Amino acid sequence: MEKKPDRIIDQEGSFRAEKTVLEAIRDFNMLQNGDSVLISISGGPDSTFLTHMLYRLRDEFNLTLFGFCLDHMTRNGRSALDAAFVKKLCKKLDIRLFSEKIDARRWSKANKLSFQAGARKLRMSRLEEISGKYNIARIAVGHNADDNIETFLMRLIRGAGARGLSGIKPVSGNIIRPLINTSREDIMEYIKYHDIRYCVDHTNLENVYFRNKIRNKLIPFIRENFFKNFRSSVLRSIGILRDEDDFLRKYASKLLKEIARFSKSKDGKDIIYIKIPIEPVISSSVAIRRRIISSAMEVILGHLEDISFKNITDVLLLLKTESGGENKWLQPIRSLRILRINGFIHMVDLEHIKELPREIKSYTFDGPGKGTGLRILKCAGPGNKNKWGNGP
Repeated sequence: MEKKPDRIIDQEGSFRAEKTVLEAIRDFNMLQNGDSVLISISGGPDSTFLTHMLYRLRDEFNLTLFGFCLDHMTRNGRSALDAAFVKKLCKKLDIRLFSEKIDARRWSKANKLSFQAGARKLRMSRLEEISGKYNIARIAVGHNADDNIETFLMRLIRGAGARGLSGIKPVSGNIIRPLINTSREDIMEYIKYHDIRYCVDHTNLENVYFRNKIRNKLIPFIRENFFKNFRSSVLRSIGILRDEDDFLRKYASKLLKEIARFSKSKDGKDIIYIKIPIEPVISSSVAIRRRIISSAMEVILGHLEDISFKNITDVLLLLKTESGGENKWLQPIRSLRILRINGFIHMVDLEHIKELPREIKSYTFDGPGKGTGLRILKCAGPGNKNKWGNGP
């Protein structure tokens, strides 16, 4: 009989994978007693391990577990087999499963996204929709330590600041990542030791996507030719950058609240308009300017998922428009419009046009309102009907 590996078990008889998961849950306060948790399950090793770990912790934390599986209708029917596996797994562990079947490639194309970005956005939107509908407190996803390293390297190569290089957050709102400090190697050894079955997505081995090239080519090259233990060094850097990013985000958010005026939607749930005086922003260092602008965008949008460094830079250029010159506006993404009017920056949620304050409703715009270039802003005359409805 083949001997089980010893190195994944410490002197106390605990598995390293188990310990890192428990440490992450406690260090980042991921779970509270009595929580309900919706697990994103693809059937791969990471999500299967995550499901087993949360199942083992069910009694300790008094958890109510749910699962979600999205069949992307890809890989010539293999994704359907993965979905069937997830169904059996959840039945075995007595976990209620929500499952859907969507042509993710077609959906991504229709929404002008890459397949990977589209599939991720589609999956997360469904998870958030289900958690909201059924009042589920947490969404658990299977990002591990190696995913974090890959994300760091991808963003480093593309050019990112401290926010991007701070990696994948252990907790983002109601989304938790219990495996964030657990290596892929430890997960695989745990699964092998306990003879846990899982699905294999062979496209992860194909060096077509950027992340796969980082995973399969760059990281092995670095370990072999430069620094075998670089993984721990990168994770340490990610931790440092995450701490500094958290401080800067809180600092910028505090400054924004002190200088800006906010307007909420009629139901009081969303911030739909922010008015920011330019002088205190422009008098700050460029690093703080970026942070204030990104903080305001995050307040309006609820996230920064679709905001690029160029979008932030464009707003900084808007700040530098000479006083007394023409008022300007730009639109980084479809749902957000940013205007410079008489010494103020105005950020507007276009999904709540009819609820905007009268002072901003009185303006109309030239051009189709798309793209990120600066545009001339004109005030509508008395009685003129503008794109947002009648003026004051």
